[in-house]
Amino acid sequence: MLGAGQRLVLATGGGAMVDERNREAVASGCVVCLHCAEDELLRRLRDCQDRPMLWGDDPDATLRDLLHARQSAYAQLPHHLDATQRSPEELAQAVLALYHAEPRVMMVRAPARWAAPGLR
Repeated sequence: MLGAGQRLVLATGGGAMVDERNREAVASGCVVCLHCAEDELLRRLRDCQDRPMLWGDDPDATLRDLLHARQSAYAQLPHHLDATQRSPEELAQAVLALYHAEPRVMMVRAPARWAAPGLR
């Protein structure tokens, strides 16, 4: 098990959590997905030269395609924080707050059509 019994922070690239095996490998830890508004990501990465996946004729379209393709995998992660307006220090504090928070169970009612086939 990755980092079992260790206090460890693992910062992955955006695509690392797309693979289900990677999500399973870190599932016992506090996994936090950082989100950022698309227009802010485009602004931040506009002149970035160290992102090979964005090299090409239309890096904005490539980024949009990547975000769309990864959306369902990201949705499976347990914790999400919006990084759009937060500094790195504010994000670190928010991650620590999630890590130290008491677990909560929330009952949510949803339309039956959203239920998994075996739960209808």
